[in-house]
Amino acid sequence: MPTVPAAPRDAVESRTLDDPGATSATRATPAPASARTQAAPAPANSNVRVSSIAPPAAETAKAAASAPAPMPAGGLATVMPGDTVHAIARRTGVTVRDLIELNGLEPPFTVTPGQTLALSVDSAPLLAAPDRAQPVAVSVSGLKPPSRTGTRFSWPLRGDIIEDFGPRGAGQHNDGINIRAAKGAAVRAAEAGVVVYTGNELKGLGNLLLLRHDGGWVTAYAHADKISVKRGDVVKRGEVIAQAGSSGNVNMPQLHFEVRRGTKPVNPVDFLETQTARN
Repeated sequence: MPTVPAAPRDAVESRTLDDPGATSATRATPAPASARTQAAPAPANSNVRVSSIAPPAAETAKAAASAPAPMPAGGLATVMPGDTVHAIARRTGVTVRDLIELNGLEPPFTVTPGQTLALSVDSAPLLAAPDRAQPVAVSVSGLKPPSRTGTRFSWPLRGDIIEDFGPRGAGQHNDGINIRAAKGAAVRAAEAGVVVYTGNELKGLGNLLLLRHDGGWVTAYAHADKISVKRGDVVKRGEVIAQAGSSGNVNMPQLHFEVRRGTKPVNPVDFLETQTARN
């Protein structure tokens, strides 16, 4: 089954993650005093104007070097051969801490050539499914989620789990859980949030809905028969957002449900309330 997305974090700086060389800068060696050329004062009766002296080239270069690097178009960066998190941070002007948290990187924070990294919460990508070579970028500019109302997510649907989170053979991985459902059963928002995506671009997932939540969390709801909200809508915890169905690569009505911290999928069961949700 294809995978889904994806989604801000507490900006707590950590010296252990900072690049030791990130604060160092090359300084130009000043010219000896004897080598400095001073403009001779013009005679009192002279009509010649003394031009202002342009700043030394070394100072101009120093100012340019200290300016932040422009962010790549689209807010996404592709890892090149030999890249490290620190190198990408220097090149893009994004802090090492932000790169790690936005993209769910874990120690030792290695990246691989061709990997796509989000550079801001407004460009966190909807990660590619196994049968797609490129991720689908989800722009969430201006879509600020409301505050969370609970410490854990509520169940989006009442039903048995028919497929667990984790490896599923043949090198595939289920990034969420699949919940058995009756066709047309109400699918509810697991937490207050804002709709950042509705569509069916990832064919294996059928009709897909993504909610962004406060704290950098994203929940995904796939295989819907119908979606009853649109991008930009702010929804409450427990609000009906879709109807269960069997769109995509499944042969029976069910809900594929994912929880992502940033862009990293986590086991939804570890973050859901213990009681079964209402329907």
